[in-house]
Amino acid sequence: MIIKGSQVLKYFAIKYKGDWDRILEALKNKEDLNDDEVINTINSLKCKAVTYMDPEYPEVLRQIYKPPFVLFYYGDYSLLENYRRLLAVVGAREPSEYGKTHLDSIVKDVSKDYVIVSGLAIGIDTLAHETCINSGGKTIAVLGCGIDYNYPERNKPLQDEIKNNHLLISEYPDFTPPVPQNFVFRNRLVVGLSKGALVFDCKEASGTLSSANLACNLNKDLMSIPYPVGSGFYNNHLISDGADLVETGNDVRQVMNSY
Repeated sequence: MIIKGSQVLKYFAIKYKGDWDRILEALKNKEDLNDDEVINTINSLKCKAVTYMDPEYPEVLRQIYKPPFVLFYYGDYSLLENYRRLLAVVGAREPSEYGKTHLDSIVKDVSKDYVIVSGLAIGIDTLAHETCINSGGKTIAVLGCGIDYNYPERNKPLQDEIKNNHLLISEYPDFTPPVPQNFVFRNRLVVGLSKGALVFDCKEASGTLSSANLACNLNKDLMSIPYPVGSGFYNNHLISDGADLVETGNDVRQVMNSY
């Protein structure tokens, strides 16, 4: 039996729970493999998987820091086919009423034209997914834990809806539990998959700000709504530094349709 390179990647990704550095170390060291163990481990997966070696691997992810060796997923993988139609929505876990109101208005409008990508976290992420779904759009959730792990627990119905009717992705297999550093690391996929990133309720020294900076580094379309003076959010600084100011769905379309 000849084990293919893509099978080796899946095996190591499962064995090392998606840990990028440990997978790379195993590959570099040409870690010994048992063919039957490799096949049995891969066959134990409930989900589907695409590896870096596969032609259907998203080309835009090859450009990011530490591109995942494997993407585990459930749902409609074809949603990734045109990254120009993918819009990342990122923001705080404790959103303001101002942010929620503007998110509702904009995401409702653009969901008919763009696939909404977010991280399924409590707050802005959840609102983005739910608003998109309720508006008849399609959404992609990128997890910071195992593809079969329900986190946050209160989002299980939403996670199941996305798993069954949209697209659920993770670089972590099975029931790999969440750890804090994986959520910031996950954001490189949320932003990397998308043509643009729309930011709500950004605070200094936050995961949202790191996502905004990442969007700039990857030459993505970075967009922000303006905030009242003294609101305590960093969004106006993002606009001053070059982010596109958007207030409506048409503003988002104008930015996203530019080349």
